[in-house]
Amino acid sequence: MAREKTRPLTPEEAKARLLEAASRVGPLGFARRHPWEGILAAFLLGCLAGSEPDARMAVRESLSLLLKVL
Repeated sequence: MAREKTRPLTPEEAKARLLEAASRVGPLGFARRHPWEGILAAFLLGCLAGSEPDARMAVRESLSLLLKVL
């Protein structure tokens, strides 16, 4: 089968594709695609953080490491 050659994108098309792909990356992109899972995760983290001081410290340290990576 011969593959069809694709034409080069115009700058406007390339910019639109880049912006669309960038909107899917990161925590906000995940939250937009999966709102109920995000709500559940926030609820569970809130319960864990409010349960006892040691858990609160563990959640804070984990989140600070995660935010440094992102």
